[in-house]
Amino acid sequence: MNPFSPLATATGCAASATSRNISFAANGVARGYCNDFDMTAAVNDRYNFSPVNNLMSPGQRITTAVFGKYNFADNVTGKMEMFYTDNRQSSQLAPTPMTGLSVGVDNPFIASNFAAALAGRANPTADFVFRKRMDQVGARIQDHNNKQFQFFTGLNGTTKTGFNWDVSANWGRTEFTDATFNDVSRSRLIAATRGTASGATTTSCGAAMLAIFPTCKPFNLFGTGSASKEAVDFVRLNFTDLTVFERAVLTANIGGDLFNLPAGAVSFNVGAEYRKDDFSFSPDAAHGSGDIFGFNAERPVAGGYDVTEFYGEVAIPLLANAPMAEELNLELGARSSQYSSIGNTTSYKAGIDWKLVKDLRFRAMYQKASRAPSAFELYQAGDQGFPQFTDPCSTVNVNTGAAITLSAATRAFCTLQLGVDPVTSGFIQPNSQIESFTYGNPNLKAETTDTKTIGLVWRPSYISNFAMTLDYYDIDVSDYIGALHGGASGAVAACFATANLTSPECFNSAIGRPTVFRSNTGELKVNNSTGNVSALTTKGVDLTVDYRVPLGWLVKDNSLFDDKLNFNLVFNYLDSYILDGVDYAGTIGSYNISATLPKYKASIALGYKIGDVKLSMNTSYYHKMDNQGNIPDFADGGYNTTPAYWLTDVQARWAVNKGTDLVFGINNVADKEPYVFDNAPDGNTDPNTFDALGRSYYVGFKLKF
Repeated sequence: MNPFSPLATATGCAASATSRNISFAANGVARGYCNDFDMTAAVNDRYNFSPVNNLMSPGQRITTAVFGKYNFADNVTGKMEMFYTDNRQSSQLAPTPMTGLSVGVDNPFIASNFAAALAGRANPTADFVFRKRMDQVGARIQDHNNKQFQFFTGLNGTTKTGFNWDVSANWGRTEFTDATFNDVSRSRLIAATRGTASGATTTSCGAAMLAIFPTCKPFNLFGTGSASKEAVDFVRLNFTDLTVFERAVLTANIGGDLFNLPAGAVSFNVGAEYRKDDFSFSPDAAHGSGDIFGFNAERPVAGGYDVTEFYGEVAIPLLANAPMAEELNLELGARSSQYSSIGNTTSYKAGIDWKLVKDLRFRAMYQKASRAPSAFELYQAGDQGFPQFTDPCSTVNVNTGAAITLSAATRAFCTLQLGVDPVTSGFIQPNSQIESFTYGNPNLKAETTDTKTIGLVWRPSYISNFAMTLDYYDIDVSDYIGALHGGASGAVAACFATANLTSPECFNSAIGRPTVFRSNTGELKVNNSTGNVSALTTKGVDLTVDYRVPLGWLVKDNSLFDDKLNFNLVFNYLDSYILDGVDYAGTIGSYNISATLPKYKASIALGYKIGDVKLSMNTSYYHKMDNQGNIPDFADGGYNTTPAYWLTDVQARWAVNKGTDLVFGINNVADKEPYVFDNAPDGNTDPNTFDALGRSYYVGFKLKF
């Protein structure tokens, strides 16, 4: 570290009067960095990326399908299906965060007062490290094109003994083309910011740089709109990556009734399946070499596996028309799988279906299942993310502005990483987002799941058109495949707990990279991978109620108005969601994992018919949630929470004739705004839970030929 002497901040800066970090006025004059954690402050040098990022992305989808069926004989039928989907979506991100650029003191654009600040350092001739949002290059635009082709063909029929059989073949290919525009080339920006010692001036790059980049133009880093259009165009970089996934499947099944017992027929189904998956990732040349700010270099990867499976199920009626047992059935099943990637796995299940009386049925099931890692989990190529959490070395929580007291062990470990004492130097993480990269792991093994469910179905004969189901579930996943330690925040916490950069928690041997590392500006970075080290358990209760509410007391003539109102309730109580010993139930955010897990969640649907018009109303409810960052295990806290949330949509569908429907609807009728909260997954909120658009209207039609 080679710190600056304090400089005065901009007039009106409420955060501090001076700062050792330097920012630049619009005209390129140096001043102290105004580091106000209140993003609404009138004077602030911090960058607010949220207004630029799109919460909702425009898109279009074209789907084509062809179906064919042919009866070869009375008991043999052939089928053929083809699907093609072209899905295009565009997203917008804030301009590239250029960080870690080393700039010489002889840069020709340096203003006199900044030159004086550079000369006042302990090592006045040393390069300085520069970071900048490249707003002149423009917001980053990403075009995602997903093309999917699926082909299916098969035969099915009935044997002379009455068994049903089928054989089929299925092949699919999906191409993901991701194009990014308005990023910044690392090599070109370095070339465009070289100093006078390399022959650079304010109007021309040096001869050595021009020999490599003939179109090189000097880039003025200092100030607002300071770079020329030619320089901006020179450093702008567009790149395209291609990911391809293919799957081929062969399947054969046969089943039917084997024989009769006093309580009924014993039925079975047996079958075999062969499946082959292939995955490849081909990065753009610039992406592959790392010539991109904000991204790691990613080498091409390719891999796949195949699996052969045999399975069988049997349903055995044990009792019928007996006291307290109108029906009692036993269900058994097993599956054996041979993977080329992980070897053998076995799954099985056993369940009971018990109808005590006409109105009441109990059911219970135990399942032991195995899930092999997908091709993506095995070969993921280092996807970039920016979770929000606090750097353990930061003396201030940049989300809340609260001061942080570092323990002696943390302080010593941070000094080892930063090269300076974070307390005496007043180290504050420069960004609330921590850049992280997630990789696949070719050494993964299968995860195993124990699932126990017990429930009841109630259809009271004395209440017409009423049904209720109530189910309790207990799911325990061992060798859970997911991000190590739950995510980037957990990985950092595990590393800091060891305070040893060579420990397995701080160096990920599966990918050959350090888990925790820092840029030359001290910014925390995280490399993480998938693994089998996690354990997940979750318990809860699901309730469903369906009822056609009679309205005969109100509707005397149902020739126009229906005399029944359709009512549907789906309710969930989440007792626990424990990942690696941390219970996330009742929380929201992306502090460690990105999840919205309310304790109580419900949806209510109402439907009513007036002539040829069907009216519907759907209401969703999410109980209040604590912020994930407030979970005591993370030893952080002070983040805001979200209150209970209701959202209602309505729709009217008119059946004009047998082949034509007209539709009109209103989403978010009450114009409910999304909740804004800390550690949010996207744009200070969760657009997948809370409606980000506000009240919206739509019309449409459906034609049947």
